[in-house]
Amino acid sequence: MIPWDLIKGGMRHHISEHMIICRPVSENTYFVLRLTLSYLSTQLTWEEM
Repeated sequence: MIPWDLIKGGMRHHISEHMIICRPVSENTYFVLRLTLSYLSTQLTWEEM
């Protein structure tokens, strides 16, 4: 059995550290874009319903 939860958690932790330390500007921009996209998609789905 492969502990996928542990691997995902470790990857997420590694990625968050990378975001904080290495490239905060570009990563934060990507994060904001992703938040905006998810927000827009939820708005669209709500309007469809």
